[in-house]
Amino acid sequence: MKLTCADCGFEFEEAIVRDGLGWKGICPKCGQSFDVAIPRGLVVMMFADDSNPEKDVENFVDDFEDAATIRTCYVFNSVADFAAAWRKMVGNPDGMWYFVLYKGKQIMSGACDDGDEDYFKEEMEGWPEG
Repeated sequence: MKLTCADCGFEFEEAIVRDGLGWKGICPKCGQSFDVAIPRGLVVMMFADDSNPEKDVENFVDDFEDAATIRTCYVFNSVADFAAAWRKMVGNPDGMWYFVLYKGKQIMSGACDDGDEDYFKEEMEGWPEG
């Protein structure tokens, strides 16, 4: 995720981690830990850090609030924009574990496959036909 250190202002791209108090970023420049809010939007799609599934099994959970690490987060302000991005991604999922929030409520967690589209059609108003 794109982050800005709350202490020194350094901008960097890094995964966020969850500790007992919430989501945190750690600045690679000054080493300070700082709170990070999950971005808000009509549709939010987040990916767990699943680069090594054997070591990152804690990320394969149903609720993003239980995940240990979020490496990437995308915000969409329309269902059509989300659908277009999702369709591009689902063709080459690379085993990604992801979470989707719609109107602030988590509606999906899983291993990102084309079967998810039926669920999105049911949950999201205005899902475009492909």
